[in-house]
Amino acid sequence: MSEHVTIMVNGTIYDMFGEFYYFVSEVYPEIRDFCAKHDIELEFKDVSFSLYEKKVDTSHTILEYLNQIDDDRTFYICFRGQRLGWIPDLNVIDKHTLDVFPELVNYMGTITLNELSILHALIPFDKFIDGKQQVLHPVKHSLFYFRKSNYLCSIDPAKRPFYLDEKEDEEVRDMKVAKAKDIVHDIKRDFDKEDNGSNIIIRDYNGKYDETIELFDIIEKYTKICADLSGLSYDELIKLFEPLSFRDIHGCVTGFEYEGRPLKDVMIEDFKREIELEFPEKFN
Repeated sequence: MSEHVTIMVNGTIYDMFGEFYYFVSEVYPEIRDFCAKHDIELEFKDVSFSLYEKKVDTSHTILEYLNQIDDDRTFYICFRGQRLGWIPDLNVIDKHTLDVFPELVNYMGTITLNELSILHALIPFDKFIDGKQQVLHPVKHSLFYFRKSNYLCSIDPAKRPFYLDEKEDEEVRDMKVAKAKDIVHDIKRDFDKEDNGSNIIIRDYNGKYDETIELFDIIEKYTKICADLSGLSYDELIKLFEPLSFRDIHGCVTGFEYEGRPLKDVMIEDFKREIELEFPEKFN
């Protein structure tokens, strides 16, 4: 019997186009073929792009963001660098969202949307549909890839805002980034103690900044592949980046490695191991 599963990919997208393109071009094709050989259909979903295609109203962004993860709570991949991203507050959330996820009121204005999605994947908020509580379990397999900060020294100061939250004091920013990562490490320790069937993998990898790469070229390539994989409109997706002056930017993070190995090899091994754990009957 054929199985179907979706891999949810999330991250602070504007500073992670190098990683997102790397994943869909170097990693996803191999793990998709691996799954197909074992009668498993693997689907790709970029959580952020899925929202853009729906033209979600700002007041519903958080609701739809979390709902995207709930579509299939099996595999969740998250890329994080040194950029914190958007911190939503109560002014951008509507009553319906709070009716569905009432616990969100405790987090508004304190953590980023990316952190909210991580918490929802690992320790899901109570969810109410038509007033009835839904029981959500942690995502079964969560893979986190944290980019180390050594690449920053190679970036022109004018381009650093793409990779950092420049308005923050450097020490405060570093503390917040570390705290965001600690959320994942703390939950992993708890899961490891409980042996509750939820698996978390954490890798801290290196990247190199290449000034010769045209960023918009990477954006176009990623958007095309993402649109093809997800059945989204390339023409609509690429319009999102036209007003943001990405065409004028040269340079992108690339050359990803983990402990001296190409990151793609490690990611492929990670995912193959997790897919075997999820579908043991396919590998007997």
